[in-house]
Amino acid sequence: MESRNTDIFPRSKSSYRVNREKITIQFTPHLVPVNRGIITTIYVDLSEKIDAESLASIYQKAYGNEPFVRLLGTERFPDSKNVSGTNFIDIAWRLDLRTGRAILMSAIDNIVKGASGQAIQCFNLMRGYPETEGLLRRRGGVSFALHIDLHLHVFGNGSPKSK
Repeated sequence: MESRNTDIFPRSKSSYRVNREKITIQFTPHLVPVNRGIITTIYVDLSEKIDAESLASIYQKAYGNEPFVRLLGTERFPDSKNVSGTNFIDIAWRLDLRTGRAILMSAIDNIVKGASGQAIQCFNLMRGYPETEGLLRRRGGVSFALHIDLHLHVFGNGSPKSK
């Protein structure tokens, strides 16, 4: 495979399309020469007119209390450098009155939020730990209980399983 370290290109020849409950969205992820991070721009055809305040209210209601979702609204754009090394997703939106579409933008760290952080977040919820345990930078690292529980969950009795 050739090197892509100076390229920016669409990940697929055609955009992804999702049709559910009378909502059609279209998005094309782009690969960019960075070590980590994904930026998405998603276009949604609106079935009815909506204003910016209503759209903000919908996002606030859906994600306002989620510990790893940061709503940027119409004030800022998501940027991969602001989520690098974290389990956060930054979400922004705009309304295009000309086309009747909502334009949704997000940024995640594909290494953390895209895989490992998501696994730890799910593990925390399954095992009764705070959802954020081990995923927020803090002094002292993860709790001792989470560390032991993860070790036992992965290795069984506390030592690597032998073949």
